[in-house]
Amino acid sequence: MPTSTVADPSHESTRWEASPLDLEAYLARIEYRGPLTPSLETLRALRRRAESLAVASPDGQRLGS
Repeated sequence: MPTSTVADPSHESTRWEASPLDLEAYLARIEYRGPLTPSLETLRALRRRAESLAVASPDGQRLGS
């Protein structure tokens, strides 16, 4: 039986929605003030900054650094 690699537009996975990314708000949230040039260095800096944030678990316990 042949399989298709094209998504079925009637499948529920094609109907999910997400709000657009508010880049300015995200950068403020992670307190990133570096360059935004599309480069590997920028991607690495953004990832380091996001990973450095402390995260609170649902019970209020701080996780991470």
